[in-house]
Amino acid sequence: MEELATALIQYFTDHGDPTLAEAVRKGRRAEFTLFAWEGEVPDPQDPATFERSRVHPEPQTQAEHVQLLRWYHRLIDLRKSVPALGSAQTGLHVHHVRVGETKQVLLLHRRVLRTPATLVILGFNREQSSITVQKPIGTWELMTEAVDVEFGGSGLKHFPPTVVIGLKEQSIPLPAYSVAIYLESIP
Repeated sequence: MEELATALIQYFTDHGDPTLAEAVRKGRRAEFTLFAWEGEVPDPQDPATFERSRVHPEPQTQAEHVQLLRWYHRLIDLRKSVPALGSAQTGLHVHHVRVGETKQVLLLHRRVLRTPATLVILGFNREQSSITVQKPIGTWELMTEAVDVEFGGSGLKHFPPTVVIGLKEQSIPLPAYSVAIYLESIP
């Protein structure tokens, strides 16, 4: 998906303490010298820095922006409706993160007590490949993937609708720059 946001997100603050505000300004200037920054460093306390960082609604009328907005709404809806994707509450959530550096993939396994778990697959690879998964054990049903046409994707389904991870290793096709969210199927 091409870059759709037009606002450059800059660091901004609204500290009421003038000493803290000045310390932040000095710290930002010092940090920017490490990057050989040319020109004025954006002042975190300046309201104009905040304004430049806001996402303005006008571009959302373009088709690509509408599709990206649909994707955001889908993710928000899932976060609200699937407990394992919701906000972490102390003691209730269990998280496991697996990194496949050679395949450039991140697997997030989240569980809330007494509810189905989720498996989120994030692929950062430039080309289609596949990953071999041994955990988490279970049967997983695809809830959504970023390549759906409604989100601006190709519509070509790359992730299998059901993944069974058990005694055998499961190979999962991994499209380039992909996202898939699976929900644990409880018999």
